[in-house]
Amino acid sequence: MIDRRFGSGQDIALSKTVQVDVSKAVAFAPSGDLEWVDPFVGFRIRHEMGPSKELGLEADFGGFGVSSDFSWQVVGTYGFDTTCIGTPLHAVIGYRALSVDFSENGKFGKNGIDMVQHGPIMGVTFRW
Repeated sequence: MIDRRFGSGQDIALSKTVQVDVSKAVAFAPSGDLEWVDPFVGFRIRHEMGPSKELGLEADFGGFGVSSDFSWQVVGTYGFDTTCIGTPLHAVIGYRALSVDFSENGKFGKNGIDMVQHGPIMGVTFRW
């Protein structure tokens, strides 16, 4: 509240009210029993196009019937060095495809995943 008095006897008062609402929410997401561990093999290729630019290709393949039948992943990226608020960083944009084929008989019945996901990816590494 601001209160100012003038010599002529006039009073001016300004006030501002800020309302803050606080709420709580709780969520439970039990994971069930869908867990597995697989062996995998992969490779990574990186080509520097200049002092601060690079192209990358990564791929891995796994499962081989150990836990999942077969899984694979392919990632293609473009990376570059830049600065943000005086801090050097390395930024990466790209595209990723991931496939999983897994099924098991667990304590809640038969569970499984047989899917392919793909889409853009972005990442930043800060260096100081």
